Amino acid sequence: MKTTLLLLAPFFLATTLATTGPELVFEPEEGTVLTRSFVATVDMDLVDYTATLDGDELELNELELKISSVETIEVTDELVGVEDNRPTEIVRTFDELTQEATVTANGEESEQLSTSALEGRSLRFEWDEDAEYYTIETADENGDLDDETLEWLEEDMDLRAVLPEDEVEVGDSWEIDEGVYLPLMWPGGLLDFSDEEEEEEVPDYRRELNQETIENLTGEGEATFENVREEGGVRVAVIRIDLEIETDASATESEGPADVDHGLDISRRIEGVILWDLDHGHLFSVELEAEVEMTRTRTRIVETEEVLELEEEDRFEGELTYEVFIERE
Repeated sequence: MKTTLLLLAPFFLATTLATTGPELVFEPEEGTVLTRSFVATVDMDLVDYTATLDGDELELNELELKISSVETIEVTDELVGVEDNRPTEIVRTFDELTQEATVTANGEESEQLSTSALEGRSLRFEWDEDAEYYTIETADENGDLDDETLEWLEEDMDLRAVLPEDEVEVGDSWEIDEGVYLPLMWPGGLLDFSDEEEEEEVPDYRRELNQETIENLTGEGEATFENVREEGGVRVAVIRIDLEIETDASATESEGPADVDHGLDISRRIEGVILWDLDHGHLFSVELEAEVEMTRTRTRIVETEEVLELEEEDRFEGELTYEVFIERE
Protein backbone atom coordinates (compact mmCIF):
# COMPACT_ATOMS: atom_id res chain seq x y z
CA MET A 1 0.00 0.00 0.00
CA LYS A 2 2.79 2.45 0.89
CA THR A 3 4.53 1.64 -2.40
CA THR A 4 1.33 2.32 -4.32
CA LEU A 5 0.86 5.66 -2.58
CA LEU A 6 4.43 6.67 -3.35
CA LEU A 7 3.97 5.82 -7.01
CA LEU A 8 0.72 7.76 -7.19
CA ALA A 9 2.08 10.85 -5.44
CA PRO A 10 4.09 12.27 -8.37
CA PHE A 11 1.14 11.67 -10.73
CA PHE A 12 -1.26 13.41 -8.34
CA LEU A 13 1.14 16.35 -7.92
CA ALA A 14 1.59 16.76 -11.69
CA THR A 15 -2.17 16.63 -12.23
CA THR A 16 -2.71 19.27 -9.55
CA LEU A 17 -0.12 21.61 -11.06
CA ALA A 18 -1.67 21.26 -14.48
CA THR A 19 -5.26 21.92 -13.45
CA THR A 20 -5.01 24.59 -10.76
CA GLY A 21 -3.92 27.57 -12.76
CA PRO A 22 -1.04 29.74 -11.58
CA GLU A 23 -1.65 33.46 -11.32
CA LEU A 24 -2.08 35.19 -14.64
CA VAL A 25 -0.49 38.52 -13.77
CA PHE A 26 1.94 41.04 -15.17
CA GLU A 27 5.01 40.99 -12.91
CA PRO A 28 8.34 40.94 -14.78
CA GLU A 29 11.45 41.90 -12.85
CA GLU A 30 12.57 45.51 -12.96
CA GLY A 31 15.34 45.96 -15.49
CA THR A 32 13.90 43.35 -17.87
CA VAL A 33 14.54 44.16 -21.54
CA LEU A 34 12.05 42.80 -24.09
CA THR A 35 12.09 42.96 -27.87
CA ARG A 36 8.54 42.84 -29.20
CA SER A 37 7.72 42.01 -32.82
CA PHE A 38 4.19 42.60 -34.13
CA VAL A 39 3.34 41.41 -37.66
CA ALA A 40 -0.13 41.94 -39.14
CA THR A 41 -0.96 40.52 -42.59
CA VAL A 42 -4.20 41.42 -44.36
CA ASP A 43 -5.76 40.32 -47.64
CA MET A 44 -9.01 42.03 -48.67
CA ASP A 45 -11.13 41.93 -51.82
CA LEU A 46 -13.57 44.53 -53.04
CA VAL A 47 -17.03 42.92 -52.89
CA ASP A 48 -19.20 45.94 -53.71
CA TYR A 49 -18.74 49.42 -55.14
CA THR A 50 -21.47 51.97 -55.78
CA ALA A 51 -21.59 55.63 -56.71
CA THR A 52 -24.55 57.99 -56.72
CA LEU A 53 -24.92 61.49 -58.10
CA ASP A 54 -27.60 63.45 -56.27
CA GLY A 55 -29.14 60.13 -55.25
CA ASP A 56 -29.13 58.57 -58.72
CA GLU A 57 -26.97 55.45 -59.00
CA LEU A 58 -24.30 55.62 -61.69
CA GLU A 59 -23.50 52.81 -64.11
CA LEU A 60 -19.92 51.74 -63.50
CA ASN A 61 -17.44 49.47 -65.21
CA GLU A 62 -16.65 46.27 -63.35
CA LEU A 63 -13.72 46.67 -60.98
CA GLU A 64 -11.66 43.86 -59.49
CA LEU A 65 -9.67 45.22 -56.58
CA LYS A 66 -7.49 43.41 -54.05
CA ILE A 67 -5.49 44.94 -51.21
CA SER A 68 -2.69 43.02 -49.48
CA SER A 69 -0.47 44.49 -46.80
CA VAL A 70 2.05 43.53 -44.16
CA GLU A 71 2.68 45.76 -41.16
CA THR A 72 5.81 45.16 -39.07
CA ILE A 73 6.33 46.88 -35.74
CA GLU A 74 9.36 46.02 -33.63
CA VAL A 75 10.25 47.77 -30.40
CA THR A 76 12.69 47.23 -27.55
CA ASP A 77 11.32 47.94 -24.09
CA GLU A 78 13.43 48.42 -20.99
CA LEU A 79 11.15 47.93 -17.98
CA VAL A 80 12.80 50.37 -15.60
CA GLY A 81 10.08 50.09 -12.95
CA VAL A 82 7.22 47.65 -12.27
CA GLU A 83 4.63 47.91 -9.51
CA ASP A 84 1.02 46.80 -8.91
CA ASN A 85 0.93 44.67 -12.07
CA ARG A 86 1.87 47.51 -14.42
CA PRO A 87 5.07 49.16 -15.64
CA THR A 88 5.77 52.38 -13.78
CA GLU A 89 8.54 53.37 -16.19
CA ILE A 90 9.46 52.10 -19.65
CA VAL A 91 12.08 53.28 -22.11
CA ARG A 92 10.85 52.20 -25.55
CA THR A 93 12.92 52.27 -28.74
CA PHE A 94 11.08 51.90 -32.05
CA ASP A 95 13.40 49.60 -33.99
CA GLU A 96 11.32 48.97 -37.13
CA LEU A 97 8.09 50.57 -38.34
CA THR A 98 7.01 49.60 -41.86
CA GLN A 99 3.85 48.98 -43.86
CA GLU A 100 4.13 47.27 -47.25
CA ALA A 101 0.98 47.32 -49.38
CA THR A 102 0.14 45.85 -52.79
CA VAL A 103 -2.99 47.01 -54.60
CA THR A 104 -4.16 44.97 -57.59
CA ALA A 105 -6.77 46.70 -59.77
CA ASN A 106 -8.06 44.70 -62.77
CA GLY A 107 -4.80 42.76 -62.86
CA GLU A 108 -2.44 45.74 -62.56
CA GLU A 109 -0.30 45.92 -59.41
CA SER A 110 1.02 48.93 -57.57
CA GLU A 111 3.13 48.86 -54.43
CA GLN A 112 3.56 51.30 -51.59
CA LEU A 113 6.00 51.40 -48.69
CA SER A 114 5.02 53.46 -45.65
CA THR A 115 7.31 54.33 -42.77
CA SER A 116 7.16 56.40 -39.60
CA ALA A 117 9.34 59.23 -38.34
CA LEU A 118 9.26 57.47 -34.97
CA GLU A 119 11.51 54.68 -36.26
CA GLY A 120 14.80 54.84 -34.38
CA ARG A 121 13.39 57.13 -31.68
CA SER A 122 13.39 56.34 -27.94
CA LEU A 123 10.63 57.46 -25.59
CA ARG A 124 10.10 57.28 -21.85
CA PHE A 125 6.68 56.30 -20.46
CA GLU A 126 6.14 57.08 -16.75
CA TRP A 127 3.03 56.21 -14.76
CA ASP A 128 1.42 59.16 -12.97
CA GLU A 129 -0.34 57.61 -9.98
CA ASP A 130 -2.47 60.67 -9.23
CA ALA A 131 -3.60 61.33 -12.80
CA GLU A 132 -3.75 57.60 -13.64
CA TYR A 133 -2.12 57.85 -17.04
CA TYR A 134 1.35 57.65 -18.60
CA THR A 135 3.35 60.78 -19.26
CA ILE A 136 5.54 60.48 -22.36
CA GLU A 137 8.76 62.27 -23.22
CA THR A 138 11.67 61.74 -25.55
CA ALA A 139 14.58 59.67 -24.23
CA ASP A 140 17.13 60.36 -26.96
CA GLU A 141 19.08 63.29 -28.40
CA ASN A 142 17.00 63.67 -31.56
CA GLY A 143 14.75 66.53 -30.51
CA ASP A 144 11.25 66.81 -29.10
CA LEU A 145 8.08 65.42 -30.65
CA ASP A 146 4.86 67.39 -30.95
CA ASP A 147 2.20 66.92 -28.27
CA GLU A 148 -0.38 65.44 -30.65
CA THR A 149 2.00 62.64 -31.66
CA LEU A 150 2.76 61.82 -28.03
CA GLU A 151 -0.90 62.02 -26.99
CA TRP A 152 -1.91 59.09 -29.21
CA LEU A 153 0.89 56.70 -28.27
CA GLU A 154 0.04 53.70 -26.08
CA GLU A 155 2.21 52.05 -23.46
CA ASP A 156 0.58 48.59 -23.30
CA MET A 157 2.02 46.15 -25.82
CA ASP A 158 1.57 43.14 -23.51
CA LEU A 159 -2.20 42.83 -24.07
CA ARG A 160 -2.67 43.05 -20.30
CA ALA A 161 -6.41 43.56 -20.82
CA VAL A 162 -6.70 39.84 -21.56
CA LEU A 163 -5.75 38.94 -17.99
CA PRO A 164 -8.60 38.00 -15.61
CA GLU A 165 -9.39 40.21 -12.64
CA ASP A 166 -9.73 37.19 -10.33
CA GLU A 167 -7.76 33.99 -9.90
CA VAL A 168 -8.66 31.33 -12.45
CA GLU A 169 -8.02 27.66 -13.02
CA VAL A 170 -7.49 25.68 -16.20
CA GLY A 171 -10.83 25.47 -17.99
CA ASP A 172 -12.17 28.76 -16.63
CA SER A 173 -13.48 31.49 -18.95
CA TRP A 174 -14.01 35.22 -18.43
CA GLU A 175 -15.36 38.15 -20.40
CA ILE A 176 -13.05 40.41 -22.39
CA ASP A 177 -13.64 43.64 -24.30
CA GLU A 178 -12.08 45.92 -26.91
CA GLY A 179 -9.13 46.65 -24.61
CA VAL A 180 -7.60 43.33 -25.68
CA TYR A 181 -7.73 44.33 -29.34
CA LEU A 182 -6.38 47.88 -29.17
CA PRO A 183 -2.69 46.82 -28.86
CA LEU A 184 -3.20 44.64 -31.96
CA MET A 185 -5.09 47.14 -34.08
CA TRP A 186 -2.66 49.94 -33.18
CA PRO A 187 0.49 48.40 -31.58
CA GLY A 188 2.14 51.21 -29.64
CA GLY A 189 -0.67 53.62 -30.57
CA LEU A 190 -0.90 55.85 -33.65
CA LEU A 191 2.55 55.81 -35.24
CA ASP A 192 1.76 58.17 -38.14
CA PHE A 193 2.77 55.99 -41.08
CA SER A 194 3.17 57.87 -44.36
CA ASP A 195 4.26 57.06 -47.91
CA GLU A 196 8.05 56.89 -47.93
CA GLU A 197 8.31 58.39 -51.45
CA GLU A 198 6.02 61.35 -50.79
CA GLU A 199 7.85 62.35 -47.60
CA GLU A 200 4.82 64.34 -46.48
CA GLU A 201 3.16 64.56 -43.10
CA VAL A 202 0.06 62.48 -42.44
CA PRO A 203 -2.98 64.48 -43.66
CA ASP A 204 -5.16 65.82 -40.87
CA TYR A 205 -8.26 63.94 -42.03
CA ARG A 206 -6.42 60.60 -41.98
CA ARG A 207 -5.14 61.30 -38.49
CA GLU A 208 -8.69 62.18 -37.38
CA LEU A 209 -10.04 58.95 -38.87
CA ASN A 210 -7.41 56.91 -37.04
CA GLN A 211 -8.10 58.71 -33.77
CA GLU A 212 -11.83 58.09 -34.04
CA THR A 213 -11.32 54.39 -34.68
CA ILE A 214 -9.74 54.27 -31.22
CA GLU A 215 -12.34 56.46 -29.53
CA ASN A 216 -15.27 54.54 -31.06
CA LEU A 217 -13.87 51.03 -30.65
CA THR A 218 -16.28 48.61 -28.94
CA GLY A 219 -16.13 44.87 -28.48
CA GLU A 220 -17.03 41.87 -26.43
CA GLY A 221 -15.88 38.31 -26.24
CA GLU A 222 -14.50 35.53 -24.09
CA ALA A 223 -11.11 34.27 -23.01
CA THR A 224 -10.52 30.69 -21.84
CA PHE A 225 -7.55 29.38 -19.86
CA GLU A 226 -6.97 26.17 -21.81
CA ASN A 227 -3.84 24.69 -20.25
CA VAL A 228 -0.25 25.16 -19.15
CA ARG A 229 2.60 23.88 -21.30
CA GLU A 230 6.29 24.41 -21.86
CA GLU A 231 7.34 26.59 -24.78
CA GLY A 232 10.89 27.73 -25.48
CA GLY A 233 12.08 26.51 -22.09
CA VAL A 234 9.47 28.41 -20.05
CA ARG A 235 6.00 27.61 -18.71
CA VAL A 236 3.25 29.38 -20.62
CA ALA A 237 -0.47 29.71 -20.05
CA VAL A 238 -2.53 29.03 -23.17
CA ILE A 239 -5.36 31.57 -23.40
CA ARG A 240 -7.82 31.15 -26.26
CA ILE A 241 -9.86 34.20 -27.21
CA ASP A 242 -12.99 34.79 -29.29
CA LEU A 243 -13.72 38.49 -29.72
CA GLU A 244 -15.94 40.63 -31.94
CA ILE A 245 -15.15 44.32 -32.40
CA GLU A 246 -16.68 47.26 -34.24
CA THR A 247 -15.58 50.82 -34.85
CA ASP A 248 -16.41 53.73 -37.11
CA ALA A 249 -14.99 57.12 -37.95
CA SER A 250 -15.65 60.22 -40.03
CA ALA A 251 -13.53 63.20 -41.06
CA THR A 252 -13.44 65.93 -43.69
CA GLU A 253 -10.58 66.34 -46.15
CA SER A 254 -10.15 70.01 -46.94
CA GLU A 255 -6.90 70.00 -48.90
CA GLY A 256 -8.26 69.62 -52.45
CA PRO A 257 -10.43 71.86 -54.65
CA ALA A 258 -13.55 70.63 -52.81
CA ASP A 259 -14.12 69.22 -49.35
CA VAL A 260 -14.47 65.43 -49.17
CA ASP A 261 -16.32 63.81 -46.27
CA HIS A 262 -14.82 60.42 -45.43
CA GLY A 263 -16.59 57.67 -43.51
CA LEU A 264 -15.27 54.35 -42.25
CA ASP A 265 -16.95 51.31 -40.68
CA ILE A 266 -14.96 48.28 -39.54
CA SER A 267 -16.04 44.99 -37.98
CA ARG A 268 -13.85 42.02 -37.12
CA ARG A 269 -14.19 38.59 -35.54
CA ILE A 270 -10.90 37.60 -33.89
CA GLU A 271 -10.01 34.08 -32.76
CA GLY A 272 -6.80 32.42 -31.68
CA VAL A 273 -4.31 31.89 -28.91
CA ILE A 274 -2.34 34.16 -26.61
CA LEU A 275 0.55 32.61 -24.67
CA TRP A 276 1.47 34.18 -21.33
CA ASP A 277 4.94 33.62 -19.84
CA LEU A 278 4.24 32.33 -16.33
CA ASP A 279 7.89 32.20 -15.30
CA HIS A 280 8.53 35.87 -16.06
CA GLY A 281 5.06 37.43 -15.89
CA HIS A 282 4.63 38.96 -19.35
CA LEU A 283 3.29 38.23 -22.82
CA PHE A 284 5.06 35.39 -24.64
CA SER A 285 3.43 35.25 -28.10
CA VAL A 286 0.21 35.73 -30.05
CA GLU A 287 -1.31 33.92 -33.02
CA LEU A 288 -4.73 35.24 -34.05
CA GLU A 289 -6.89 35.25 -37.16
CA ALA A 290 -9.69 37.67 -37.98
CA GLU A 291 -12.55 37.90 -40.44
CA VAL A 292 -12.60 41.47 -41.76
CA GLU A 293 -15.37 43.66 -43.12
CA MET A 294 -14.68 47.29 -44.01
CA THR A 295 -16.89 49.91 -45.65
CA ARG A 296 -15.58 53.28 -46.83
CA THR A 297 -17.61 56.25 -48.05
CA ARG A 298 -16.57 59.47 -49.75
CA THR A 299 -18.96 62.35 -50.32
CA ARG A 300 -18.18 65.60 -52.11
CA ILE A 301 -19.85 68.38 -54.07
CA VAL A 302 -19.35 68.37 -57.85
CA GLU A 303 -19.94 71.65 -59.64
CA THR A 304 -20.83 71.48 -63.34
CA GLU A 305 -23.79 73.39 -64.73
CA GLU A 306 -25.38 72.76 -61.35
CA VAL A 307 -24.22 71.78 -57.88
CA LEU A 308 -24.46 68.01 -57.35
CA GLU A 309 -23.48 65.65 -54.54
CA LEU A 310 -21.33 62.65 -55.46
CA GLU A 311 -21.26 59.78 -52.98
CA GLU A 312 -19.07 56.69 -53.36
CA GLU A 313 -19.13 53.57 -51.23
CA ASP A 314 -16.89 50.52 -51.37
CA ARG A 315 -17.07 47.42 -49.22
CA PHE A 316 -14.21 45.00 -48.60
CA GLU A 317 -14.06 41.55 -47.04
CA GLY A 318 -11.03 39.48 -46.19
CA GLU A 319 -8.78 37.87 -43.63
CA LEU A 320 -6.25 39.25 -41.20
CA THR A 321 -3.60 37.46 -39.17
CA TYR A 322 -1.67 38.72 -36.16
CA GLU A 323 1.62 37.28 -34.96
CA VAL A 324 3.46 38.62 -31.94
CA PHE A 325 6.81 37.36 -30.68
CA ILE A 326 8.65 38.43 -27.53
CA GLU A 327 12.38 37.95 -26.93
CA ARG A 328 14.13 38.49 -23.61
CA GLU A 329 17.60 40.02 -23.62
